[in-house]
Amino acid sequence: MNSQGMTAPEQFSNEWLEEQWDLMAEWSEEALIEKINRLGEENAFLLAYLSDIGEDSLPEDGQELLLFLGVFIQEIYQKQADNPQASLELSRLQETQKANEELLDLLSEQPDQFERSVSLLLEFHESRILLDFLGEILFEEEEMEDLVEESLWEIWIYLKILIEAMND
Repeated sequence: MNSQGMTAPEQFSNEWLEEQWDLMAEWSEEALIEKINRLGEENAFLLAYLSDIGEDSLPEDGQELLLFLGVFIQEIYQKQADNPQASLELSRLQETQKANEELLDLLSEQPDQFERSVSLLLEFHESRILLDFLGEILFEEEEMEDLVEESLWEIWIYLKILIEAMND
């Protein structure tokens, strides 16, 4: 657990994540808007990050998916936190983004090497269970078929950045 009261994802099981995903799938549009508004009140820069990141490279439905999954991640971390009001610091998010720029570059410059690199990275990653779960959602859900693979990987990287920032 970090100093902000967030629980590291190794505490998340696939079963628990699936339960939370099923609960989120039942949210009405109003409930989702309420959660997005609450996120904006509690952590405005995080909402700005999720709303702005990928703005130039992701299609609109990709940006919406990123926001939805970012809210999902924030929700599961808050459910597992000793302090439900725990929040992420902007400086930590910026540091984590910078540390992941090489991965973003690899996706755009050498897509054929990208999946292999991600596979190696995940083998020992502290958030492997959560990142694998998000990968399953992005690459196996029928609703995602309209997004090109590169956009799905880009969304996955942005979610990885968020998770790593929340872990530290």
